[in-house]
Amino acid sequence: MIGRRIELREDATRAEKLLWEKLKSRQLNGHKFRRQHGIGRYVVDFYHGKTRTIIELDGSVHLVPEVAGNDQFRQGYLELMGCQFLRFSNEEVFHDLESVLTKILDLVESPPDPPTPYQGETHSILNVHRQVLRNIKFWKGLP
Repeated sequence: MIGRRIELREDATRAEKLLWEKLKSRQLNGHKFRRQHGIGRYVVDFYHGKTRTIIELDGSVHLVPEVAGNDQFRQGYLELMGCQFLRFSNEEVFHDLESVLTKILDLVESPPDPPTPYQGETHSILNVHRQVLRNIKFWKGLP
């Protein structure tokens, strides 16, 4: 996993590099972000640990139905883990970076109540996996 994260950092897209220049070193109002951060078996573009916020930048490949389906599955799984998402297109970063930064800052400074999928119930990792499998079957159209 560490090797994959390093590889992704070295091969960052132009949009990722541009956004990272504004997020690194606590430049966005003192908030700490990580890039190419591992969560379970997934690597996310940017992560704000205090609010468990994931920021993903999507290029044109994410419009391909299979890739979009994989994105939905991955996002659903990470939301089950209590994370929240912000998605931006590469074009938004290139053409309206200030608006992107404002949306990020708004969310990390006044986040909604974090998802609590386990509240009031006793859950094990097995129950999480069962829910994920149900989601896979739903998204892939399986019985």
